Amino acid sequence: NRIFLKSITMTKRKKVLSLLKGKHMDEKICSCPLATPTVEQMELEDAFWPEAQIEAEKMATLAGAAHKILDFDGIRIPFDLCVEGEAFGCKIKDGTIDRPPSILEPAFKDLKDFSVSKNLLERGRIPNVLSACNLLSQKYNDIPIYGGIVGPITLAGHILRTEWILKSTIKYPNDLNEVIESLVDFSIEYANTLLENGADVICILDPVASGDMLSARSFKKFLIPAYKQMHSQIKSPIILHICGSTTHFLKMLSKTGLESFSFEGPTVDVKGVKEVLNNNMVAVGNIPTSTLLFGSPKDVNEMSLKALADGVDILAPACGIPPRAPIENIREMSNAVKSFNKRKN
Repeated sequence: NRIFLKSITMTKRKKVLSLLKGKHMDEKICSCPLATPTVEQMELEDAFWPEAQIEAEKMATLAGAAHKILDFDGIRIPFDLCVEGEAFGCKIKDGTIDRPPSILEPAFKDLKDFSVSKNLLERGRIPNVLSACNLLSQKYNDIPIYGGIVGPITLAGHILRTEWILKSTIKYPNDLNEVIESLVDFSIEYANTLLENGADVICILDPVASGDMLSARSFKKFLIPAYKQMHSQIKSPIILHICGSTTHFLKMLSKTGLESFSFEGPTVDVKGVKEVLNNNMVAVGNIPTSTLLFGSPKDVNEMSLKALADGVDILAPACGIPPRAPIENIREMSNAVKSFNKRKN
């Protein structure tokens, strides 16, 4: 349990958790449940990729820069989507200073070889992520810590090839469903272990669930039951992030019980999300990563103020921050939230 100093004002951690638990907040929040490291932050903190993707202390140092340098009210680890796949046995392409690691080869070449080992939480980088989470929880006890886990259909694609997964939605639905059910059980265990090590909120990252890759019918059949189970068994609020087009899935998502949805911009607009979700889920988003990378601080500020005016609850990047994005651009998100809240009050 964390020890909190008595304070007249609500801590940023408590603000985010209160919002995710359904309490209306008068103030908007700038917080990012997605990957936040940039090369500039690495230089300022002397914690560089790829070492900071592996070593717990450097991972925690670099993750903390999201609050310390970017002024976000939240800290997220890990920084990539390969941690679970690596534990299963996927072959990984190492990252560089400005590129996260990626999956080179699946863990299983055939469905008959698929299994979920009992000691997965002891494999690969998972112990390092848990250690980093613990370090962060001790250092930043008033800032929410997001534990990122890979969503079920994305993880299935990593360990059995995404092409097979997409084909199986039509040709082998029963086999696919069994795989997803097994992976959900593992993900719930991993998520709750992150919480035991200091995380406050779980962020499920499921890019293969995008409407650009998956039909609404397949989304409903394979993922809605999975998300409902994760919601019922993970012991914290959950933010679900899906890239790309998700407009046709919003009505289904609002019935999963999940507390929050993080969405991409400009593909999915804030007003449309707020209209469909109807306050059943906290809306997180949706400043385009292209604007953070190539735009000006003025561009970011204007987009941020528009998203806030349109009703976004937590202002955040639309996806993981590009490692070469300039800090001055990213910080304009926090500046916009401060000015918006000041005007409103």
